Amino acid sequence: SLAPAAPTKAAPAPPPRIGACAAVLHKVLYVGCGSLEVGDTKELGLDDFWRCDARAKTPVWTRLCDGTMAARSAAWEASESDSESDSDSSDDSDSSES
Repeated sequence: SLAPAAPTKAAPAPPPRIGACAAVLHKVLYVGCGSLEVGDTKELGLDDFWRCDARAKTPVWTRLCDGTMAARSAAWEASESDSESDSDSSDDSDSSES
């Protein structure tokens, strides 16, 4: 769902993405969804939503919806580090048996 994001002092620009949805209404650009390529073989689905008002003297990106990207990417990184430590420990046990 598109629940409003908590107000932030200065939101960064949206991360680069492929396959995003975009629209312009009254000189305001809206961008959301799409995928972020991570490494050579993985894509992280994005569900955040942003706007950039081109009418402003200095256009600034505003995050309208946080999405679940941060929580999912943190869980993803944790699972990758677990699998790496599992493969490291199996390598250690092989060398001790020699």
